[in-house]
Amino acid sequence: MSGVDGVSPATATSAQEKYDTLFGEVVSAAADARVFVEGRWQFDDDKLNTLHHLGAGTFVTSGKRVTAG
Repeated sequence: MSGVDGVSPATATSAQEKYDTLFGEVVSAAADARVFVEGRWQFDDDKLNTLHHLGAGTFVTSGKRVTAG
């Protein structure tokens, strides 16, 4: 089995286990025009949120926007 960018599968597995995450390379991305307006995320609809993995089977969705300053 080959590695990714010089990282052996054994090393990648070790890092995944240590940090409870998956490391990868983004090669393409897209944003839904309903929530990405004029270069900013706007989650006004509770059904249109991003999902984030916190580790150990725990997830959170994007919530209320707070502006600092």
